[in-house]
Amino acid sequence: MHYYDYNKILSYNAPINILIGERGVGKTYGMKDYLIRRFLKKKEKFLYIRRYENELKSVFQKDFFGDIRDKYSDILLTSKNKRFYINGEEFGIAKRLTESQDLKSVSFSDVKTIVFDEYAIEKNRRYYLSNEGMIIARIIGFSNKK
Repeated sequence: MHYYDYNKILSYNAPINILIGERGVGKTYGMKDYLIRRFLKKKEKFLYIRRYENELKSVFQKDFFGDIRDKYSDILLTSKNKRFYINGEEFGIAKRLTESQDLKSVSFSDVKTIVFDEYAIEKNRRYYLSNEGMIIARIIGFSNKK
């Protein structure tokens, strides 16, 4: 399977990376592969963001790791209750962008990567939030607090 190589993308040391590509070219698969390897190697955690609650529900109603499970058959990958696990150990949490106001008291000191999946809205499907840029900046700021 061909997919995006996040090591190459992240080698440019940009503070924010935005990937745009057609469906099915491996953007999300590559992200999962990168996040799994980072946790296994360095115990780095991630924050997974979607815009609305129903988008998050759909992520957890299906097997989030189904497409990559065969590559990591020696470990147990699970996702439930807005959490992602490797061998029972939490390595990621999921939040909706519309709940960012509630995140002020949450510490993200162990989060090294923030993923805003499916950020581009298809025409006539949904709407961008009126203050979306500020919400994202606030979340990024939370993750950098020590």
